[in-house]
Amino acid sequence: MKKINYTDIVYGKIRIDTPVVEEIIQSEYFQRLKDVNQGGYLPLWKKLCNMEIDSFEYSRFTHSVGVYTLLKKYKAPIEEQLYGLIHDLSHTSFSHCIDYVMKEGSQKKHDYQDNSFHAYVNQTNIPEILEKYGYSTKKILDETNFSIAEKDLPDLCADRVDYSLREGLIYKEITEEEKNSILYNLEVINNDWVFKDFDVAKKYSKMF
Repeated sequence: MKKINYTDIVYGKIRIDTPVVEEIIQSEYFQRLKDVNQGGYLPLWKKLCNMEIDSFEYSRFTHSVGVYTLLKKYKAPIEEQLYGLIHDLSHTSFSHCIDYVMKEGSQKKHDYQDNSFHAYVNQTNIPEILEKYGYSTKKILDETNFSIAEKDLPDLCADRVDYSLREGLIYKEITEEEKNSILYNLEVINNDWVFKDFDVAKKYSKMF
């Protein structure tokens, strides 16, 4: 299987060499996320921000691999890394814009993707890949098992840390040095993300 290598705006050089992760990423369902913009409709974001935004760096693909990379970096269990990898798999073409269109969606909670997650993943080949390597699809699809990856606002989680740093860099709200300082000062204690330095935590809070 072809190894996956690219340079990420948040984490630098990423090399994927875990077979189950490689196979999931190379599946057609995961590759689809390269064309799903994180913010919704990319041309509109470019116009509103009056700046060039790299479509790949701002895709659900790079965010999802980013969440996996962050969880691996902070030594989360492999099942949690896999959940983080696929947590956005069911996003539709314009991300959370769907919440303002579908009756089943919620404009307040932005949860259409969450509500369709189980049904969507189960009709893909992802469960087959997971079970091929001995992992329980049922366990991995249950976000309540993975509090490092997913928590409700205002608590920090890997999903939130990744997209906030990614957007902070893209929109030039933080520098490369500030991003590195945030990552350096983050740690996981008893499944909670905490900052080692109050000033860095305050800076991150304002940026978020």
